[in-house]
Amino acid sequence: MEFDRLGCFSFSPQEGTPAYDMEDQVDESVKVRRGEIIMQDQLEIVTLKNEERVGNIYRVLVEDYDSYSDSYSGRTYMDAPEIDGVIRFTSEKVYNPGDFVTVQVLGVNDYDLIGKEIN
Repeated sequence: MEFDRLGCFSFSPQEGTPAYDMEDQVDESVKVRRGEIIMQDQLEIVTLKNEERVGNIYRVLVEDYDSYSDSYSGRTYMDAPEIDGVIRFTSEKVYNPGDFVTVQVLGVNDYDLIGKEIN
């Protein structure tokens, strides 16, 4: 089974739930390690899925500009804000947060896509 998007969180006992007082709770170190394994596997899956997007063109909502790298970041209709990866792209034009830009994906960097604005 592969997921396009996946987040992983350790169990956290919530007062008033049946699991709160159960015996033989899993050690925190085991929870952390299991989460790391899942997320490492997911990174491999996402990388492959993102590589399939290279060459594709997307309408991107501009969210931020980074003056150090002289690039913008934004998201597509597929990306949840502050949760999913972003598309980082370059442009010779000046954009503001909230603008829409047409971007072609040129590469992948972990969860993020790298691209350039096209006319």
